[in-house]
Amino acid sequence: MKSVNFKLRQFMVAALAVAIIACEKPQQESAAQAPADSQQSADQQQTAAPETPSTGQLDRGQIEEIAQKEISGGKIFEGQVEHENGMVTYELGLRNESGIFEIEINAANGEIIEREDVTAQFESEGKTLPAEIPDLTVRDAAEQAALATTPGETIEWKLKDGDSGPVYSFTIRTNDGSSRKVRIAAGTNEVISQE
Repeated sequence: MKSVNFKLRQFMVAALAVAIIACEKPQQESAAQAPADSQQSADQQQTAAPETPSTGQLDRGQIEEIAQKEISGGKIFEGQVEHENGMVTYELGLRNESGIFEIEINAANGEIIEREDVTAQFESEGKTLPAEIPDLTVRDAAEQAALATTPGETIEWKLKDGDSGPVYSFTIRTNDGSSRKVRIAAGTNEVISQE
């Protein structure tokens, strides 16, 4: 009986020693790696494009910055997000003093897929824009008003010249999968219509 108890104690001591050593080793390794990891993390932040944490995609604000750098002095008046073949792209319309441009950007990496001067096409179709295109913060406030009335995801938006001034038209994919259009007055965020 003493032999069994002695062997059991030896086993327990050995198991406890292994557990203690195993617990200390990761702490030592993580402490040693912490400076290297923090330096690597800082380097990655400087060189990698910012991503949206949940999807690994650039967000709309980042895409809009890329577009405005590509089209010097461009003001964004419309945008659309497309999900096709596992790829997310943004199509944006911009106007600057040279004309009207459409630009398509890959949300995964910020690559410009297509850039086109559509001034002639825009004019031939009789489309008009307000003389002054509001800042994107005005669009963001109007979008929040639209989403407050129709919860979901904005998949398309356009700035139009309305009877009483600039109007934003938002196409929203609702939580049930259907699409609805909401028109909001720029600046006042008054709901003009919902379809």
